[in-house]
Amino acid sequence: MCQMSIVLKQNGKEQVVLENAALLEVVDDGIRANALFEQPKLIQGVAITGIDFLQGKVSVSETKQEKMPEMNPKTTLEKLRFLLPHWIEHSQKHGVEFKQWAAAARAEGGETLAALLDKAVANMAATDELLKKALADAGGAGGTPTQSHYHPHDHDHDHGPTSSLPKNKNQG
Repeated sequence: MCQMSIVLKQNGKEQVVLENAALLEVVDDGIRANALFEQPKLIQGVAITGIDFLQGKVSVSETKQEKMPEMNPKTTLEKLRFLLPHWIEHSQKHGVEFKQWAAAARAEGGETLAALLDKAVANMAATDELLKKALADAGGAGGTPTQSHYHPHDHDHDHGPTSSLPKNKNQG
């Protein structure tokens, strides 16, 4: 992983605005960035003026003469609109994984274990539906996760040798 510092260049001086930035997005009124395990922060009235990969530094400068506003945290509702699609997608991926483990356990005679995993999958599906309703209520993407939402971290973590498990017929 490569995190970078975001540095504001102003009057010949540099001021660190955000350490360990894991994501940076250009938006209409500046940039949105976040550090690992933190919510995105909007830095208004700035533009990227340089990226130094060797130094791990993104330089920004003010686009207007006014003082750069403080980075205000988002409201709870805005945070939930960001988090809910991630939670739904993440939960669904784990549900698929649990089904694979249940099938593998069942194939080795672990019927009780497989039944418990099947029950966990059913409970997760019910949880997913509640999260989708929460997303819709929060004014999010119609209660469904989208391919376009972004994450501050990678989802490709490993929970064991699932690649060696038999694939579900509905999977690729």
